[in-house]
Amino acid sequence: MSTLMVTVGASLLRNLPKDVVQDKDVEKAVNFLRNLEDPLNNGSFGAEINSTVSLLESKRLPYFDNVYLLISDTPEGEFIGEVLKRFWKDNPFGYTFSYAEVRKIEKLSDKNPGEFKAKGLRNVVKMMAEIYRNSKDFVAVNATGGYKAQIALATVLGQALKMPVYYRFERFNHIIEIVPIPLKISTDVVKEYLDVFLRLDCASDGVLKKDFLKYRGWKSFAEVPEDLKIFIDDVEGIYVLSPMGQVYLESAEIDYEDIEKLKFFHSSGSLEISGKEEHAKKTLNRYKTVVDKILSLKPVSKVIVHGSGEKYTAERNRVKVISESSKTYIELLLSGSRGNIRLKILTECESSQKFYEVLSEKIEGILKENL
Repeated sequence: MSTLMVTVGASLLRNLPKDVVQDKDVEKAVNFLRNLEDPLNNGSFGAEINSTVSLLESKRLPYFDNVYLLISDTPEGEFIGEVLKRFWKDNPFGYTFSYAEVRKIEKLSDKNPGEFKAKGLRNVVKMMAEIYRNSKDFVAVNATGGYKAQIALATVLGQALKMPVYYRFERFNHIIEIVPIPLKISTDVVKEYLDVFLRLDCASDGVLKKDFLKYRGWKSFAEVPEDLKIFIDDVEGIYVLSPMGQVYLESAEIDYEDIEKLKFFHSSGSLEISGKEEHAKKTLNRYKTVVDKILSLKPVSKVIVHGSGEKYTAERNRVKVISESSKTYIELLLSGSRGNIRLKILTECESSQKFYEVLSEKIEGILKENL
């Protein structure tokens, strides 16, 4: 399954009829596009469609099955994303995708420069890295639309993860590949300061300056090693991982043993039952070995039972990383002859997708060994 990520800007708003834009009428907008001609060269289609069609026509890449539309955190972004999704699912030009999904980049809005810098741009990297890791085969990026900073980050991340990145300038006849810089990104600094990288990534709202310095015993920011400073942004006294720091973290190879060594995880996991306690306890007992091993994992602070049943269900175990409103957790579904149960696995880390994906791999290993 080949996947294309498309960064989405606002160029389409300039080309749609004013009343359609004002009413944010998705149906009329899609019909307007379907009645135009020449999606390769007609600028009325907007930069995202022109460039994607150019990429599909290039024949240099395998056929794309999936498209992910990366939109800004704005009403305009949501409107454009839905229009493009509908267009790519059904249009008369023969350019369609089997699967189209809109992904909103939280805090990616120029209405709040502080959040744009501290969270929005980092979330671009995190979202792209998540899609890349969850895609099975070929992945590419069309970075024509959106903020200029997105293009820069997409290029660097593409280099780090070996994804081709494409761009079509409005005066170009065809899309071009942004040629990777012939330099290898070394993630040794991430390994050396993994505790710092993950502590900043885990804190959804950043870390207070005094707490950050106290953690490693630094008296001032001047004592922070130079090779680490460049990956940290100071946003009004709050330290956050910089967008480039996020690129380095997402491209580093980290395993569970690396995480287990981190000093700031010290809680022992507790079990909480939500719902019918008697049924849950019976089903839990059948999966006792698995649940006990998950609770013993150093980063796990709590396991919440959200649903259970005693009926036989076809074998279908699932481990999934969930992100909701800057909070991340693991959802574990155990389903088979022992009954079915749904667990929510929490840690002291609030928002690091990278951290939770490494932890989910460890949990999948537990399931393979014990079920």
